[in-house]
Amino acid sequence: YIRTNSINAVIHTVRQAGIWRYRRSRLLTLNNGYSLHPSFYRECERGVQSAINRYWQNKRTLMEMGPGWIRNIFRNLSFCRESHSAADLVFEKPVVVIGAGESLEHSLPFLKRLRENLCIVAADTAFPVLTQNDIQPDFIIVVESQVSNMKDFIGNAYSRIPVIFDLTCFPGIHRVFTGRKYFMLSEFTDCKLIGRLKKCLPSLLIIPPLGSVGVIALYLSSLFSKGPLFFTGLDFSYTLGKPHARGTPSHVLTLSQSLRTLPL
Repeated sequence: YIRTNSINAVIHTVRQAGIWRYRRSRLLTLNNGYSLHPSFYRECERGVQSAINRYWQNKRTLMEMGPGWIRNIFRNLSFCRESHSAADLVFEKPVVVIGAGESLEHSLPFLKRLRENLCIVAADTAFPVLTQNDIQPDFIIVVESQVSNMKDFIGNAYSRIPVIFDLTCFPGIHRVFTGRKYFMLSEFTDCKLIGRLKKCLPSLLIIPPLGSVGVIALYLSSLFSKGPLFFTGLDFSYTLGKPHARGTPSHVLTLSQSLRTLPL
């Protein structure tokens, strides 16, 4: 039982009670109190149902992806001796976080003009767009756990650009980049393994599970930047059929699959 005027308090109470116990929420109007604030009651119901749905969606994702994340953690741990903790990073210059969205194309002239005065932190998928435009980022962030991520680095093997990698990422990244590497870990679930890693690696930077490499890049930059923070290519929508900027692997694939009967 909770008496509140805050939807977040209602959702928090459901989570504390054990959100895994529920699959559906239902609104019961037991008296005329509902008629005084019907919109608030309906918002509470929608908020609780949304939280329940998100929990089970995350649960399914963990069941599908979790084994791969765990395998990659063990493989990447062997590289930690030659790597550094991401907690040691400091960005002195103004930071520009680069995502791979279509808006990146419009920012390239700005990045070229002010390159020497900026610290560029690029998401992995944005890397080929920058290199094709003669812009070398200061750091690349890699979090993808699957081998498909290697397409972002075709033609740039053995680069010495520093890489910030999640311990859950695909281990092949260590063969592609030969420069300085910084490790971190997204706390994708509450488990004993992550608890043991915290004890064995006290310098390990633990970050919340943010899902997208672009959002993670923005989060890390906000931690380490001493100056202004800008971003581009982190788009909330995109042109139909073009989810990434020109030059990314997905855009190149779209072009290669275009036919006379199936044009762009």
